[in-house]
Amino acid sequence: MGITVRWGGIEDLDAHTYAAWSELGERAREATPFLMPQFIVPAARWLSPRPLRVALFQRGRELVGVGCFSAERPNPFAPVPHLLAYCTLHSFRTGLLVAPDEADGVAHALLAATRYGPLRGHAIALRAVPEDDDGFAALRRAACDAGGAWRELSRFARPILHLAPDTTAVDGISHKLLKSLRRHRRRLAEQAPYSSRLVRAGPELRAATERHLSLEHHGWKGERGSSMLSCPASTAFFRELVERFDAIGAVVFSEVLAGDEVVGSSSNLLVGRTLSAFKIGWHPARARYSPGLLTELALLESIETTWPHVEKFDSNAAQDSYLSQMLPHSEAIVSGFVATGRTGRLALGAGRVAHPFARALGLQPWHVPRPGRLTLPQA
Repeated sequence: MGITVRWGGIEDLDAHTYAAWSELGERAREATPFLMPQFIVPAARWLSPRPLRVALFQRGRELVGVGCFSAERPNPFAPVPHLLAYCTLHSFRTGLLVAPDEADGVAHALLAATRYGPLRGHAIALRAVPEDDDGFAALRRAACDAGGAWRELSRFARPILHLAPDTTAVDGISHKLLKSLRRHRRRLAEQAPYSSRLVRAGPELRAATERHLSLEHHGWKGERGSSMLSCPASTAFFRELVERFDAIGAVVFSEVLAGDEVVGSSSNLLVGRTLSAFKIGWHPARARYSPGLLTELALLESIETTWPHVEKFDSNAAQDSYLSQMLPHSEAIVSGFVATGRTGRLALGAGRVAHPFARALGLQPWHVPRPGRLTLPQA
């Protein structure tokens, strides 16, 4: 039985489809919150004014793949009509969500849909996708078979942690850094009793959400207007995201306290066997004690007993971020265009000469909506 593709808007999702999509995300080999409906639905509501189309890939009645795209006009990086895999200001990954062993079928169905479906294009733009992702690898193979190609624009190494049997999450932290963090923890405890906790559900979750927003707004993020609390749309998005992931028991805040004061907070999302970091905030007055790193250390120390099934911690951080000091592993994250056939391959190849000029003019390969900002006081 072949795979069929059903297109629709995010507003067309019914409860059955939403539940099937969520279940697919939990069992996908490449589990990630950024391709789940719990992320996409609030993001589409609050962060993306442009139309979003959802491709539902079905084998019979079973949902085996989901992709979210927008139709894009030619630009200097892709001088042909193309599709853009959905991304937002708060997306750390894009791509296809596929069921185990269905990647090749979904990839070929998507390429056919770009030729004959309601959303057509000669290329597919992918921003921040793991190089070894099953769906991405299958899409590259299918495109090459159709005369297309993969045109990479950038890559970096994202810090992650693979949890092997008989190891703990802190085993990979260097002895020097671990010693330093424990010293910071002792010195913080000298100021006020130190403690840490996980907030996962219940009445405390809403308070933890607001504490997290406040701490993330402190310091340089608030000063630059890049915190979620600086933007009403981002604030509303995050509150809805927490509610939706809480409904499937998949959201957790890690908090570090000095006495009764929460001085560090990280938000994290648990999907399948992967625990993914999302945002972090800490009180700048406690910066000398590295509260951000202490918050992450507390989370890592909790994994073994709280989530013994977890196999991967994904930092969703930049290559040179503070988490690269803690996490011993990395995965290649790439961005670029998949030419879906010969026309797209030739156009992307010819367009490469314009890339330096486009970058010099401040142009980007893809459009990432930036909601309006609101400056709020730091206090």
